[in-house]
Amino acid sequence: MLPAAGITITVKNGPSFGPNLESYTTNVVDMANVTNSAGKPVAFRNPTTGQIDGYNITAFSPGDSWYVNITNCDPRIFQKTVYSSHGDYTYDGSHWTFSVPDDSFWALNFVNQANIGKQFYMDVNDKASGALISRAVVTISG
Repeated sequence: MLPAAGITITVKNGPSFGPNLESYTTNVVDMANVTNSAGKPVAFRNPTTGQIDGYNITAFSPGDSWYVNITNCDPRIFQKTVYSSHGDYTYDGSHWTFSVPDDSFWALNFVNQANIGKQFYMDVNDKASGALISRAVVTISG
C-alpha cells in the first residue's frame, strides 16, 4: 500500500506530442481532484486556506483505480505549464474548447480534441525522495 499523503502524481506530455516536451509540460495533479471509483475525492481542502487539509482515502493498494473527471481537467488548473492566457477555455458538459484553436499551448492540452490518440505519462513519485514509484502511459480517448 502507498499512503496517499506520501505520494505525488504528475502528468506530462509523451513523445506523441513532440520531442523533449516532458520536462516543460510536467504538472502536479491536485489530489483533491483525484477520486476513487465511487467518486470520493482522495483529499479535501480547508475551506478557509484552500490547502489540502486531510485525506478521505488514506492509501492506495495494488489494483486500485483513480480518476480525474473531465470537469477537473480545466487546462488552467490541470496543466498549468501549458495553459494559454491568450484566449478563453470553455467546457460545454462534454468537451473543452479554446477560443484560439491554433494557439501552440492549446496544441499541448490533453483535453484538446485534436489530441485524441496521443499519449501522456502519469507518474507516481515518493513525495519525500522524489523517486519514481510507477509510470502509466495514458492514451487520450474521446
